[in-house]
Amino acid sequence: ESMKELIYLDSAATSHKPLYVTDALTSYYNKINSNVHRGAHSLSRLATSKYEKARDSIAKFVNAYSRNEIVFTSGATESLNLVASSYARSKLTKGDEIIITEME
Repeated sequence: ESMKELIYLDSAATSHKPLYVTDALTSYYNKINSNVHRGAHSLSRLATSKYEKARDSIAKFVNAYSRNEIVFTSGATESLNLVASSYARSKLTKGDEIIITEME
């Protein structure tokens, strides 16, 4: 079945990835898959180096001061929760209420 007619608008939950992205993921998992920042062996050092280079690239792209401003999360929901809880910690007081949708 042809995919040419596909228009995919539900990118909040997931998104299609370009081939170069899935190729990079496949290469990572097949060749250097390792814990980042958690090992002393060569694969861990290589994975950590690539991870930090990605943070550097993104920092440059978004004009961040440093890679330390770049945080990877598992997805949009975790990212929004992290921002919301960080903001809320300094702004909300006892008795304040947060209103969310049923979807959350």
